[in-house]
Amino acid sequence: MFHKFTVLFLVAASVVAVSAISSKALSLLAAGNHEDHKQFEEFKKNFNKQYTPEEEKTRFQNFQKTLRHIEENNAKFAKGEVSHTEGINQFSDLSADEWAQRNHGHVIIPEGLNQFGEHGFKKP
Repeated sequence: MFHKFTVLFLVAASVVAVSAISSKALSLLAAGNHEDHKQFEEFKKNFNKQYTPEEEKTRFQNFQKTLRHIEENNAKFAKGEVSHTEGINQFSDLSADEWAQRNHGHVIIPEGLNQFGEHGFKKP
């Protein structure tokens, strides 16, 4: 009999713990999603973006992917792992395929830099 109550107690405690963790995760997700929406609204305003209701969802999802990419890159920059920061620009609502198609798979290299982003001289 004692064993049954112990098992029931452990099961109940586990359910409560999982529920608490799930609630916390959902709260964090909702807070992050709210911040993403705020940034998306600011992005649309700054770059005069207007979408059909059907397109809005897709553009927001693309924008969120871009935000995560920017966050990852800038965290690497803070650790000294990359040499540049990134930010939101007029292309932040494009999918990777749209970006590649728009640029025909080419990257424009600023004058004075080679394809590796280096100046035209070699380090000794």
